[in-house]
Amino acid sequence: MKRLIFLFGILCASLSYPFTYTSHPAGVYTLSQALDDENSRLYLSGTSMKNIVIYNLDGDGIPVGQFMSCEIPTNCISLALFSNKIYIGNSQDAYIYIYRLGKDGLLTGTPTLVAIATEGQGAYSMAIDPERRKLYVGNMSGSNNICVYSLDSSGLPTGAPSFFTTSGYTTSLALNPIQGKLYIGSYSGDNPFVCWLAADGSLTGRGWKYNSGNLTYSMALDIEKKRLYLANNNASDNLSVVKLDDQGLPSTYTTFSDGGASISLALNKRSKKLYVGKNQAGNNLLIYDLDDKGDIRFKPTALSLGGPTFSLSIGKRLYLANYQDGNNLWTLEIPGTRTEISAPAITTTQKVMLKVSGVNPHWIKIKGDITQPIGWKASDGGAMEIPVYLTKGEGEKKIDLLFLESAGFGNYSGVLRKESVVINLQK
Repeated sequence: MKRLIFLFGILCASLSYPFTYTSHPAGVYTLSQALDDENSRLYLSGTSMKNIVIYNLDGDGIPVGQFMSCEIPTNCISLALFSNKIYIGNSQDAYIYIYRLGKDGLLTGTPTLVAIATEGQGAYSMAIDPERRKLYVGNMSGSNNICVYSLDSSGLPTGAPSFFTTSGYTTSLALNPIQGKLYIGSYSGDNPFVCWLAADGSLTGRGWKYNSGNLTYSMALDIEKKRLYLANNNASDNLSVVKLDDQGLPSTYTTFSDGGASISLALNKRSKKLYVGKNQAGNNLLIYDLDDKGDIRFKPTALSLGGPTFSLSIGKRLYLANYQDGNNLWTLEIPGTRTEISAPAITTTQKVMLKVSGVNPHWIKIKGDITQPIGWKASDGGAMEIPVYLTKGEGEKKIDLLFLESAGFGNYSGVLRKESVVINLQK
C-alpha cells in the first residue's frame, strides 16, 4: 500500500513523467557504473567491493537473471569502456586496472596495471577520446593530478604519460573534443578548471580557473548549447549551470540549491531533461526541465529511490547506482532515451542520408552493410545528417550506430550506446 501511495504522489507532482521502476541487489554500496548498450550489459562496483557486478539487459534495458560477479584485486571508484575493455579506477593505489571483456561480458585474463599518479593515490575519474585515442585520468594527488596516456589500436596505454597540476584533488572530468578543452572538477572551489588540448588531444600546458562550483563530484556537458552542468557536494549551491563561450571557456554561471548535496548527473538532450543524483536517502533523484538554450526552466521533480545516488547513466532506461546495502540498483522507464534515426525504409540508390538525434553523443561510429564504415568521430551532440553508402545488391541492409556518451559519478566515458536501422535496397 505504501508503494501505491508513493507512486500516486509522484504522478500528481508531474503528470509528464510516466515512471515505472524496479530495484535490484548489486552487491553493496555501489559507486560506479558503466553501460555497454552494444552488448546489453551493465557493470557496477564500489569502494566496499573487490569485484565487478555484471547484469545482462533485455531488449528494453531491464536487468534479467542473476547478476554475475568478477573478483578484482582492488576496490572501484570509476569505470570506463573502450575497445572491448573495461578500465577500473580505485582509491587504494596509484594505478588503473584494464581488463579485456569476454564474449559473455566477464573480465578475462590478468589485468594490465597502468600508473596514473606520481604521488598519492586514487583514480577518481576517467575520460577517453576514442577518435584521438587518449586516456585522461584524474587522481587524488596534491600535484600532477591529471594524467594523460596515448592508447594503441587495442585500447591499451602506450608510451610515457604526461601530467598536469590543477587546483585540487580531481573528482570529475568532462572532455570537449570540438573546442579542445578538458574540464576538471575537484575538492577545491576553482571549478571547473579548464585545460587546453592540442589537435591530437595532448595537454598544451595551459590552464584556467573559474570559480563556479565547490566539491564538484560530477559534470555533464552540452557542447552544442554551450552548457556545462556541475554537481556540487554542498548543502547549498549544489548545482551549477555554466555558460560557455565559442572557445569552450566558462563565461557566466547560475547556481541552484534544490534538495541536498549533489553528486551525479546525466543529461538527456532529446527530452531536455537533466537528472541529478543526491547524496542522501529520500528525494535522491531530482529531474529538471531544460529550455531550448539548455538552461533550467522550473523547480525539479523529486523522487525517492533508495539511498545516495552516486552514479547515473542513460541507456534504454535511466540507471541509478545507490550507495546503500541492498536494492542499490534502480532502473526507471523514462521518455526520450532512444536515439532517433530517420532513414528511408526503401531506397533505389546506394547513397542514403541518416538523420540522427541522440541523448548526448560526443562521438559516433557507424558500421554494418555500408561500403565505407565510419570510425569514431567527434560530435557536438546536436542533430546530425550523415551520408552513408549501402553495399551493392538488393535486400535488407542493416546499419549499426554506436555512441560514446557522458554520465555518472567521476566518470565520462562509461556509456556506450547502440542503435540500428534497416533499409531495403531495391532496383
